[in-house]
Amino acid sequence: MNLFKTLVAAAAVTFAVPTFAAEEAGAFKVPGTETTLKFNGFAETALFYQFHGGFEFLYTGCDYYICPSAIALDGQHVNNWQTAMTVAYTRFGVQSSTPTPVGVVGTRIEIDAAKGYQLEGQTDTHSSFIRIRHGYGTVGDTLLMGQTWSTFADLNTFPDQMDENPFFNLAALRAPMIRVGFPVGGAKLTFALEDPYFTSFNATAKPPAGEAAFWNVPDFIARLDFGSGPATFSLRGVVKQYRTQTASTAGGGGAIGAAIKLGNDTLVADVSGGPGIGTYIYGATINPAGGLAQDAIQTNATTITTWKVIGASAGYTHVWSPVVRSNLMASGVWTNTNSDIQTFARAAYDLSNKNVYSVSVNTYWQPAKIFWVGLEGYYNARENFASQHGEEWRAELVGHFNLL
Repeated sequence: MNLFKTLVAAAAVTFAVPTFAAEEAGAFKVPGTETTLKFNGFAETALFYQFHGGFEFLYTGCDYYICPSAIALDGQHVNNWQTAMTVAYTRFGVQSSTPTPVGVVGTRIEIDAAKGYQLEGQTDTHSSFIRIRHGYGTVGDTLLMGQTWSTFADLNTFPDQMDENPFFNLAALRAPMIRVGFPVGGAKLTFALEDPYFTSFNATAKPPAGEAAFWNVPDFIARLDFGSGPATFSLRGVVKQYRTQTASTAGGGGAIGAAIKLGNDTLVADVSGGPGIGTYIYGATINPAGGLAQDAIQTNATTITTWKVIGASAGYTHVWSPVVRSNLMASGVWTNTNSDIQTFARAAYDLSNKNVYSVSVNTYWQPAKIFWVGLEGYYNARENFASQHGEEWRAELVGHFNLL
């Protein structure tokens, strides 16, 4: 019974289900109702310093945090010694929990300002648009409807990074979805239908001129979580459709992840890959200048070719003391050299990445539960389909202040 309770609690954290007890710190019952509310959020300031490798430092979405296609390639102008500061990932949210005849019904709404930075104008200086990070409802631990982290993302296996853009191999997607989960023996099985992340075809890519790309069905994801206490594991799979007016094909892939406690330290690892899995491997072939994070191309009137991508990451957390911890982390993404894809990428998108690598180290100082300061350094590298290379060295200083 204790093992089952532990698994349920772990699954609730894994899938971000907003269930909590009324007596939990910071939670309170709304007078005259059975609903309990809890607020969450933080103020965060990040200072970035680019030592080497800066190319287009003001790409939208690549101007502050790590972004593989913002690294200058061989022969391109390098903008070294760049600096920037932002509070865009400051967040605020609210969760609710209400007992009902069908189980505890919960909601979660969370917003931040990391959508479109505005750095000029007398009244708009350093402002940003508000965006929705999470917005969903749940019934017990069984049903979730709304937008949150993709079911393909195992947050337990994400390395302990400060940068808001996670390593390139991870499924850093939040999508509208319908998700159901239930215990199977000592594990939890989950199925989800998720809105396709629309990056496979756009105005600058194929299909042929004058034809719009579209999809028929949501992405289908299945996931199995098992383990408890010092170790958790996950197996995940996704199937998705790529379709135009004249062609259709399926893509997808699988992943395996693990998080293992070693005394006070933690080891995490995640491996994923497959044909057409690109949207679930962040930054695999991303091209901000062309609006492209490519999964597939239409090579002729009736054929769509998917990109085959493999990604992996690992992280080790060492706890030096109750207030200091450090992390050593690494990630890589490898895209196949299919001749159709290579020809397309070289002709149209010199920023499309064939391989991406990253190594990072950081240290947190957290003297209080609601406050920490950290320093993080990165070496990032990439190679495109024209065999050009680029390297980047950068550092980040981050201050984080929790609301509660």
